[in-house]
Amino acid sequence: MRVAIDLPEDVFNALIRKQGTVKEIVEKIVIEAAKGNNGWMKAHIEAEKEALRRKIHKLEKEKEKARQVYLEYEAKLAQLEKEKERIIQEFIAMGEREKEKIIEMAKKTAEQIKESAKKAAEQEVKSVKEQLRAEVAEIAAELAEEVIKKNFTPQDQKKIVEEYLTKLS
Repeated sequence: MRVAIDLPEDVFNALIRKQGTVKEIVEKIVIEAAKGNNGWMKAHIEAEKEALRRKIHKLEKEKEKARQVYLEYEAKLAQLEKEKERIIQEFIAMGEREKEKIIEMAKKTAEQIKESAKKAAEQEVKSVKEQLRAEVAEIAAELAEEVIKKNFTPQDQKKIVEEYLTKLS
């Protein structure tokens, strides 16, 4: 890169003839630049200032874009939080409904078991009553047969046969 430098003649001559140390020559250049006698230095500084202004402006735009993106994501996160809460509440409600269904089914099943047990008990009572009736009838028939055998005479037998024949005629 080549830079055009507008130096006073004595500084220029000092550079050409290498009069003085490098430090002294640089000091002279800096002093001349500070006096404002160097147009190239001013132009260079102004160009740097302008480049920095553009860079700052660009960075401010990028910062604003980043802030907008941040705000968008923050809003999305808030919305996700609300959605999460809604889903949790929905699952809790579903769980409660399922719990109620299970309880209702358990009540119905318990009622069916009670009804079935009641019917089984009634059937058992009915069966036992029928057995008892059959046994009582059998015992009564046996007792009646014994009573008849003890008290029944041949004359009683003749009388029953005659009554039967009379009814048939």
